[in-house]
Amino acid sequence: MYLAPKNFQLHGPFLNNCAYYKYPARIICKEESFVKDKSYKVLSMWILQILFYFTTVHVTKYEHALIFTIIYVIINVLFLFLPDKTAFIFFILGTIISVFYLFYQAWLHLWSTSDQWEYIITHFLMAANFFIVYISTHLLKKVILKNKELTERVRVLEQYIGESKLLTRQEFERRQALLTTAMNRRNETGIIIFFDFTSFSKYTKESVMDRVASLLVETVRNDFDLAAEYDSNTLVILLQNTNEAGADIVMNRLHPKMAQWLAAEAIQDIKIKREQITTKGQTLL
Repeated sequence: MYLAPKNFQLHGPFLNNCAYYKYPARIICKEESFVKDKSYKVLSMWILQILFYFTTVHVTKYEHALIFTIIYVIINVLFLFLPDKTAFIFFILGTIISVFYLFYQAWLHLWSTSDQWEYIITHFLMAANFFIVYISTHLLKKVILKNKELTERVRVLEQYIGESKLLTRQEFERRQALLTTAMNRRNETGIIIFFDFTSFSKYTKESVMDRVASLLVETVRNDFDLAAEYDSNTLVILLQNTNEAGADIVMNRLHPKMAQWLAAEAIQDIKIKREQITTKGQTLL
């Protein structure tokens, strides 16, 4: 039978989120400060980049300025998408090749001293521009990467998925460990039920999972059982202090609700697997 919940109070790290998240939060604050500092550096480099660009265009001839602008745009795009090492090698090779090309042109056309100085200054400005572009894109990519890492860390540290009452996998596993220990101490059993949505297309899976998730949260016992998003294809519920008969009662409550919102074919496509939690560990039912 589906046993009624006992007066079971949770203390310590189970509900004390401040203690549990104190040190990760401190780390995230430091990394947010790092991102902010890097963002200021990126902005400073962009300002310097703009100043160098307009200075170079102003002091060079029109035809050279046009060629430089085209190359400048191409280099910006390349450096943004190339790995840093590849971009740096590309910059060094381009600088060396252009130097030898100018030496060849100076020897071929017997440039005067004034012409040589003009091309030396132009080449220096162009090389400086491209080096600033490399530094700017390098810093920008670091900021983007760190932002992604922080977003992932925040997602991992969150207890719930979005605004729902659906637990994240990490929070589910943390609470599962605590509940399993408590059930073993009281010589109780529990049931874990997995709902697999792998067979659904990516266009329908999200909406079906959202609907089933809300129904799971409504069906399980609040503050006693657990409901979570296990991964991008799986939902899971943990029913504590119950057996197979109790799990059947939960599923009998769930199926009519699912039938109101989902087609029969969709319900059949959801693969359901049960595992029993005992003092000997988890066993597949």
